[in-house]
Amino acid sequence: LKFFAKGTEGGVKYRGPRDLASLEKFMAEQLGTEEPESDKPVDTPRPVTGLIEFTDATFRSTTVKGKHFVKFYAPWCGHCQRMAPTWDALARSFEHENSVTIGKLDCTQHKDACQE
Repeated sequence: LKFFAKGTEGGVKYRGPRDLASLEKFMAEQLGTEEPESDKPVDTPRPVTGLIEFTDATFRSTTVKGKHFVKFYAPWCGHCQRMAPTWDALARSFEHENSVTIGKLDCTQHKDACQE
């Protein structure tokens, strides 16, 4: 799990618990550390229920602008499968928040983006 903000290289790794309350707290901390952006809106892929599914083609161009919390996962991974409902709930809770997007990237399908 990484949080990406405009002007930062490589993102901030999330190392906390994988429950919704902890993820929401991390998001609040990350969103409160920088001044609000006055840039024009970020052109991102359309989310489904607040969750953006990144691809090799959209990951880099999207995460260099704005703020994004991204889950890098493999569909076969047990930890990833157990976290999926919590990640979806986090995305729904931030669905109408314009300052950040919640996304995921399938590293079995989009290896180039996952290696950045």
